[in-house]
Amino acid sequence: MDYYVTIGIEIHCELKTNTKMFSGAPVRFGKVANTCTSVVDLGHPGILPCVNKEAVRLAIKACTAMHCELDTLLNLIVKTIIIQIFQKDSKSHNNFIQSERMDM
Repeated sequence: MDYYVTIGIEIHCELKTNTKMFSGAPVRFGKVANTCTSVVDLGHPGILPCVNKEAVRLAIKACTAMHCELDTLLNLIVKTIIIQIFQKDSKSHNNFIQSERMDM
């Protein structure tokens, strides 16, 4: 059996966008806590996140600058955690978002 090495890298960085990565809520530094939120951020049932295309474009631009190899299909996994304060159980949901091909 032949094996080949595949090495991936995961980078967490803050991109200069006007809205959050998975919701249309504005990004405003220094605002009062919980004022820049939307129904997506609050985790209401049945609400699915939407991807910030500007953030994806900036991330692809950074990858291109570092000569990284990019797949033609981006798969994003969003984890939503709902904490119920007065009950024993908390719920965790994993939502898998498969995006369409984006020509940049």
